Amino acid sequence: MTAATLQPIRELARAGRHEQAIQAASSALSAPGLPAAERLSLFALRVESLLARLEMARAAQDAQAMLALAHSSRRAAHQALALATWALVQTRQGDSEAALKSATEALHAARRSRSADLIALALLRQAVATDDPASSAAGAAESARLFEALGDIAQQGQALRALAGAKLDEADTPEHRAIGQRALHLARTNGDRDGEAHALLSLFSIDSDLAQGVRAAQQALQLSRQGGNRWLEAMALHSLSMLYARLGLYRRAARLMQGAIGLHATQPTAVFGIHRWGMLARMQRATGRQDAATAAVEEILRIQAETPTAMGEFVAAWSEGASWADRDPRRALPLLRRAARLSKMGWALQLVPSLLAGAALRLGDTTAALRASTRATRHLAQRQGRSGGGLSSDAWVWWRHAEVLGATGQEAAAAQALSTAYQLLLRDLAALSDEGLRRSFLQQALSQHAELLQAWVSQARAAGRPEADYTAHLHGATRLDESVARLVDTGLRLNDPTTSAALHEFLIEEVTVLLGARRVRLVLAPPGDNLA
Repeated sequence: MTAATLQPIRELARAGRHEQAIQAASSALSAPGLPAAERLSLFALRVESLLARLEMARAAQDAQAMLALAHSSRRAAHQALALATWALVQTRQGDSEAALKSATEALHAARRSRSADLIALALLRQAVATDDPASSAAGAAESARLFEALGDIAQQGQALRALAGAKLDEADTPEHRAIGQRALHLARTNGDRDGEAHALLSLFSIDSDLAQGVRAAQQALQLSRQGGNRWLEAMALHSLSMLYARLGLYRRAARLMQGAIGLHATQPTAVFGIHRWGMLARMQRATGRQDAATAAVEEILRIQAETPTAMGEFVAAWSEGASWADRDPRRALPLLRRAARLSKMGWALQLVPSLLAGAALRLGDTTAALRASTRATRHLAQRQGRSGGGLSSDAWVWWRHAEVLGATGQEAAAAQALSTAYQLLLRDLAALSDEGLRRSFLQQALSQHAELLQAWVSQARAAGRPEADYTAHLHGATRLDESVARLVDTGLRLNDPTTSAALHEFLIEEVTVLLGARRVRLVLAPPGDNLA
């Protein structure tokens, strides 16, 4: 077998035709007498397409077969490819610690083999698995250089995506964004549909420009569905869900997150989705669906009990604590303290202490509340990269701190914290030119934007500040054409719902998005009634 046989399979996968790629690889693997190197290459191609289709069990079986074959051959190059493939499977399963170990072993074997393409591949797998931005960036940069020298544009694009993600986590700068734009350009010019979708999500899914993030995630969703890449589809649904939640559109956000969770329902383990269940619980609570929120938390606890992980331990404590924060702060406090100790992700370092501060404040423990809210604002001030995947805004962190400072009698500091919260609110609002989205964002419940605004307006008026200082949120640049375009899109999709219940949900959701309404009531008239 030659490269001419492998290349068509790669092209099928790159074009998003993963079912055909799996069939072609399976057909080639059925040929008798294939050398070990060729079997390993075919297995590796099939694993990538199986992962794209979320056929996790089959992908793991192929990866294990590769490890056994590499062990029998005792060749460093074979071991490097098998371990790198196994690291990819482990990453998709959500076991980053195991994936990093496998990728590191793959790199050692690749260096022994002196094969530049295997070294580049192992570096890429290592960069994706690690949670340290500096280490990830160093490995991804070296991988990208090697792939560029080899003329492998597709893999170079993957390495550049990983590099951009790591660099943007360190600092959100035009130079770092340019890396992601280059990855996007390579994917588009190379006809790499999956690469384009992935690059869009890497660049914009947690962008401070929420409207741009929504557009990019919608485009990535369309590309992933066209190519049948269910893993990318789940990623796009997840990103859209988080973006809509940050805009305050919780019904739509919850529906999209349920879609992302549903795509992973056939996986042998639900560990990878435990974070999504946590976000869904918060969204359901924000919509007033307490039973659905409780069911989501119970699912998290079930998953963690069956398959304990460090991520699951954090999500379980955070989700359960957040669910009790408003109803029973005494029960929430120890859970949130535990989550704060376990938190490692950027968004969690600022949002979990803010939740903890709120619970402590309700119990009258202003010392603990101040300690927690100060910790949250300190993390926020030290952050240079993107905020990550939290549901609440930066403005809310400072609003909570202002509440705590006021409760401790530090009126001047509380006033300054409230001013900072308002300026952060204006920063995030500036990019929204759609009236409906602006209104939704200004009443975002989880971030208490309405309460923040009410407090700021009262404070500014009492201080005799100019009206412009407390009405700036009402005067952003708006574009009517964006609302009209969404109205037309809504009309085109009116035939999508297949049941009456689905149609009712669709109407409520679309009106909420279009108008930015806080509440929508759907009135159903009996058959034959003339409402006119």
